[in-house]
Amino acid sequence: MSRFAKALRIPKFFEYIRIWVPISLAIGIMTGFMMSVFFVLVSYLRTLLFPFPIYLTMILGGIATFLGVKYFGDEVRGSGISHYISARHGHKEFTIKGGVTKFVTSSVVLGSGCIAGAEGPAMYVGGTIATFMSKNRLKTKESASAIMTLGGAAATAALFQAPLGSTIFAAEIPYRHDMDAPAYTPSFLSAIIGFFTFRYITRFILGKTPRLIILHLEEYSETLEGLLFAVIVGLAAGLVGLIFVNVFWFCREFSEQYLEKSVSPVVGVILTGIVVFIIFFMLPEEPPFDWTGFNLLNVLDQQPEFSIVVFSLLIIATILGTSLTIGFGVSGGVFAPALVVGGGVGGIIGLLLDPANVSSYVVLGMSASHTATTKTPIASLVLVIEITGFPTTFLAPIAIANVVAYFVSGNRSLYTGQYEDRTEVFLEEIGEHELLDHYSVGDIMTKNVYFVKSSNPVAIAKQLIIETGKHTIPVIDVNGKIIGIVTPESLQNAPDDASVIDFSTPAHMIPPSLSLRNLLDIFLKIEEERVVVVDDEQTLLGIVTLRDIIRTTRKSIVLA
Repeated sequence: MSRFAKALRIPKFFEYIRIWVPISLAIGIMTGFMMSVFFVLVSYLRTLLFPFPIYLTMILGGIATFLGVKYFGDEVRGSGISHYISARHGHKEFTIKGGVTKFVTSSVVLGSGCIAGAEGPAMYVGGTIATFMSKNRLKTKESASAIMTLGGAAATAALFQAPLGSTIFAAEIPYRHDMDAPAYTPSFLSAIIGFFTFRYITRFILGKTPRLIILHLEEYSETLEGLLFAVIVGLAAGLVGLIFVNVFWFCREFSEQYLEKSVSPVVGVILTGIVVFIIFFMLPEEPPFDWTGFNLLNVLDQQPEFSIVVFSLLIIATILGTSLTIGFGVSGGVFAPALVVGGGVGGIIGLLLDPANVSSYVVLGMSASHTATTKTPIASLVLVIEITGFPTTFLAPIAIANVVAYFVSGNRSLYTGQYEDRTEVFLEEIGEHELLDHYSVGDIMTKNVYFVKSSNPVAIAKQLIIETGKHTIPVIDVNGKIIGIVTPESLQNAPDDASVIDFSTPAHMIPPSLSLRNLLDIFLKIEEERVVVVDDEQTLLGIVTLRDIIRTTRKSIVLA
C-alpha cells in the first residue's frame, strides 16, 4: 500500500465500514420492525377502546404497569429515556425481560389513551435490541454506549419518521449542556434504515404511512416583528416548561415517598382520570378520543374556533396528566406531552398576536417546549422541522425560540441521569483508576505561584493577571498566610487604586497530603477547577487544578 494510502488511513476506514455498517443495518432493520409492530398494536388497541370514555380506559395502562412492575421489575416504571441515559453512562443495563415488558406495558398504556409519549418506550426497546444484537462487540464502555445510541436513534426515527432529528436527539439527550457524537455516522445510518423499515411495514399493514403532525402551514414571517414574536413564544414556553418540570418532579418524589412502586401507577391513572373527567365538562364541546395528543394539534386548522380557554385547559390537563402518569411510574414517555404543552402555549400567543396564522405559533411553541423540558435545543429544532414537513422558513424563528426557552427554563429536565457535559464522563473514568490513591496533592501541585499582598492596590493584581494569564491569584498577609483569592471576575469593576483585599473572595484550601481521589471529590462538590494548597499554618504552598489531575492520569487511561 502506498504512503499516500497510509496517510489517508484507508485501512482504518475499511475496518470502520466492516464493523459499523453491518451493525447499523441490522439494528435499523430489527428496530424499525419492532417499532412498526408497536405502532400497529397501539393503533388497534385505541380503535378497540374508542367507544369508551378515555378517563376509564386509561386505567388499563395503570394496571398494565402495576403487573409489569410487580412481576418483572422496577425498570418498567416511568420514562424509558431515563433508563436509556443511565445505561449510556454505564449505570444500568438493558435486559431482554425488561425490553419485552416495556414493549407490552407501553403498548397498553398508549393504546388505552393515557397522557404519555412513545419516545421513552421506543428508546428503551431500541437500546435493548442494539445491546443484544451486538453483544460480542461491546468490548469497551465507549463502544457499548455508541451501540446503544444506534438503537435509540433507529427507534425514534422509525416511530416519529424523523431520522436526522432522532440521530441528534440520541446523541444530545445524555447531557444537559453537551452532546455525544462519536457514533454519529452509524447512528444516522441505523436511523435511516429504521425509518424506511417502519415506513414500508406500516404502509403494507395499514395501507398508508402514518404522520404525527399534519398542519397546513404558511411561510413564517422572518421580519423583525416575526422574530420578536418568536422570542415571546420562547419566553412563554420556557416559563411553562419550568412549571411542567417542577410539577412533574413534585409528583414523582411524592409517589416515591408515600406509595409502593407497584401501586403508584394505578393511583396515578385514577387521579389523571379524575382530572380529565373534570376538564371534559369545562370544554365547550366533546373532544376527540386522543384529545391530549397530536390529534388535537392536527385538527387545529379545521377548527379555527379554538380559544384561549381551550388551549389553557389543554396545557393544564397535559401537565397534570403527564405528571400523574409518568411521574407516578406509568410506563411511557414525555415527547408528545411536551410538544402538546408547547403547542398550547404557541396557540395562545398566536391568538393574541396573529390570529390569522395560529398554526405557525403552535409549531414554535412545540419546539421551544420540548427544548425547555428535555434540554435538547438542536434536536428539538430538527425533530419539529421534520415531523411538520420541513417548513424551512421556520428554521430561524424556531432556533430563536429554542435558545430563549433553553435559558429561561433553568437547569432541570423531565429526565433523570443527564450529565452536565462530557467532562463528567471523563471524570468518572479518571475516578476508576488506582493512580488517584498513589499520588497526593503535593506530588502534582504547582509550587511557584504568583500572588499579591493584601496591601497591594487592585492595579497590581490586574496587571499580574494580564501578564501571566492566570485566572486565580492568591492574596496573602504579611506572614504569608492565605486570606483569599482574586480573579478577573472579582476585579472587573474594582477601582485601580482600591485595596486588593476589599475585592478578594474566600479560597478553597487543602493540605498537600490529600490524595488525588479526595481532591477529585472536592472538585466535583465545589464545581471549581482550582484550589489553593496550604500547610497547617495556612501558609501558601501552591495551587492545584483539575487539569493537573487529568494530565497526571491521562497517560495511564490511554494505555489502559
